[in-house]
Amino acid sequence: GVVFQNLTLQTKAPYITAQYFGVQGEQKLVGFPASIKNIFVEADNGYANLGFEITVGLQEERFSASGGMKINGLIVNENNRQRWKYDGFNLTKLGLKNVDIGVAIVSGEFQIMRNDPLYGDGFTAHLNAKLKELKVEVNVNAAYGFSTFRYWGFEGSVDGLKIQASALTITGFTGGAFYRMIPDRDMSLNPAYKDKALVLKPDNTVGLALRAGIYGSVASKNAISIMAGFNMSTNPNGGLANVGFIGEALVMADLSKLIPGDPLAGVKDKFKEMTGNNKFLNELKDNTHVNSFLDTQVVDEQYPVTKDVKGAIYAKLAMNYDFNNSVFHASLDVFVNIANGIIAGIGPNGRAGWAVVHIAPSEWYMHIGTPTDMIGLKVGFGSFSLQSGSYFM
Repeated sequence: GVVFQNLTLQTKAPYITAQYFGVQGEQKLVGFPASIKNIFVEADNGYANLGFEITVGLQEERFSASGGMKINGLIVNENNRQRWKYDGFNLTKLGLKNVDIGVAIVSGEFQIMRNDPLYGDGFTAHLNAKLKELKVEVNVNAAYGFSTFRYWGFEGSVDGLKIQASALTITGFTGGAFYRMIPDRDMSLNPAYKDKALVLKPDNTVGLALRAGIYGSVASKNAISIMAGFNMSTNPNGGLANVGFIGEALVMADLSKLIPGDPLAGVKDKFKEMTGNNKFLNELKDNTHVNSFLDTQVVDEQYPVTKDVKGAIYAKLAMNYDFNNSVFHASLDVFVNIANGIIAGIGPNGRAGWAVVHIAPSEWYMHIGTPTDMIGLKVGFGSFSLQSGSYFM
């Protein structure tokens, strides 16, 4: 049954309010198991709408269909009495999950928007298809609509390819075209997001934008994984606005698969035994050549290693030229985390190096680290580490 909390009925707008709506117990739709969620009420002067989402299991633990509906109601006055009147319904969402069509397993969603504060009137769609024989995954995302201006956009990606190009293996492609729309992620071509729908939002400050990218690996994905992307955009009234490039490389994405076990376990034990000797530490501290680099605090506390970067070495490069303002900007980041932090960058999340170049009509600068955010590496076991840092600006 339907469960609600703090339900209030009154004779003036908004007529119906509730803190919570939900459903308890097992639901069925013509014999199929169903679940209802996200129940909500929209009420204002003269109308009240009931909305909800429903998912129906069409085949046990295999695939399902989902949809969103909104039942509309009007309040009318007849003979000085208020009466509710049915005013039709709107289909807000349609979806399929893990539908086996023989050659592929398909999932997707189609969402209709009406009077949305951001999108206005329009639709968004996402399709994911896993091709069985080719072991290839395809993602497509699209949006079209009108708010105070018309907009559209689509993007797609293919992953799981094995196209050999000399030492490089091309594993996937991504690309898209957008008109008065922009992705909501700065790193829209980041491999971490390549298996998710790209969320687009309207923006009337841009015209047509094109993006293209390629994924690849050298030797195998566990050895070196790379991505390179190119994008360009025009002004709303024509003319080139921006041209950009983005690139990423991940070296030894899964070191444990390449080197099973812990080959440095014995070295670690000996090193801990040696550095646990107070005499050794005091003698080492007295050495002026290494005194400034010695750090006896816990390495993990001082330089926590991020869990997001799953490789020994991770680098990313981004460059952009803004034609409207005649500005060139480029940035580079390199992260190092080898053998669970035995060798790691001294910066946040294991960042070993970073650089930025900015050239504009009124100013320019180039930084390779700063006095407060140096570049460098640290080497150590447990609570003992040596590190070096430098900068150029």
